Amino acid sequence: MEPPAKTTSGLEKIRNAYESLWFRPVDECQYALIRIAFSIVAFLNLCELWPYRHSFFSAEGMIPQKVAFAETQYFYLSLFGIFQSPVAVSVYFVFSALAIVCLAIGWKPRIAAFFVFLWLMSCSVRAPVAAFGWDSVLQCFSFLILVSPLGRGWKIPRKGFPPERIVLNYGLTLMRLQVLVIYLQAVTTRFQDPWWKNGEFFAYFLFSYHSIWSGPWIVENLALLKLITWATLVVEVSLPFLLLIPRTRWIGIILGCVFHLAIILASPNIAMFSLTMMMTYVVFLRTDDIVRLRSRFSPEHAD
Repeated sequence: MEPPAKTTSGLEKIRNAYESLWFRPVDECQYALIRIAFSIVAFLNLCELWPYRHSFFSAEGMIPQKVAFAETQYFYLSLFGIFQSPVAVSVYFVFSALAIVCLAIGWKPRIAAFFVFLWLMSCSVRAPVAAFGWDSVLQCFSFLILVSPLGRGWKIPRKGFPPERIVLNYGLTLMRLQVLVIYLQAVTTRFQDPWWKNGEFFAYFLFSYHSIWSGPWIVENLALLKLITWATLVVEVSLPFLLLIPRTRWIGIILGCVFHLAIILASPNIAMFSLTMMMTYVVFLRTDDIVRLRSRFSPEHAD
C-alpha cells in the first residue's frame, strides 16, 4: 500500500510564496542589464544638467544655499554644500560621470553605485526647483541598485554574456514594487486633478510650452483629445499589472514603450521622463528572457 501523498499546509504555502518573492535564485545577468540601462539614462541626465550646473548648483548660481537648506524637510544631504564654486561643481560633475561609467562597465560597481546615488541625492537637495519626476525615479533606482546583488558584473571587452552566476531576487522584487508605486501614485494624483477627470488635460498640455504640436487643430479635435486623456489613465493603471504578470510582461513592455515614445514625439523637452520609465521595464525581464538572450549572444552562437 502506497503512503498517502504529502499535502502542503497553508502556512507552508505562505512561506514558499514569501521565499519565492524575495529569495528565489536568479541569473546575475538580470541585475547587470538593469545596472547598464540605468547608467545610460543617468549619464544622459547628467549631460542634460551639465550646461546648467553653475546656475543650479554653485554658490554663484540662481539658487542660494540657504534657500535649498530651508526647503529640506529632514536633513541637508548634498555635497554641493562642500563643492560650491563653479570649478568645484564642474569637477564633481566629472567625477560623478566617471562613477556612472564605472557602474555601467561593472568596475567596482558597489562603490560606483554609492557615488551615483550620492550625486543624484545632492542634485535634488541642492536645487529642488530644478528637480523633475524622473530625478526622483533615478534616485530611487540608484539606491535599489546599491543594495541589490551586483557581483562581478559585465567585464569589457568580453564577448557575449558573462558566465552564469546565481544570486537572490530580492532586489528585482523591490524594483518591481517601486515601478508599481510610481504608476499607481501618478494615477491617484491625476484622479484628483479636474483637468484629467473631465478629459481636458491633453488639450491644455498641447497648448503649453512643453508641446511642439500646438495649433488650431487642437480646438477642432477636443472630443478625440478627451478620449486620449482618459485612455492615458487606463494605460497607466494597466501597465504595472501587465508588467508584473509573467505571461503579459511583454505586452506591458511594448505598450509602455509605445506610450512613452509617443510622449517623446509630442514633447521632446521631457524625453528624460520617458527614457527613465522605459529603463525601469528591464526589471521585468525573467529567467526565460535571459536564457534566450544568453543563447542568442553567446560566443558559440556567434561562431
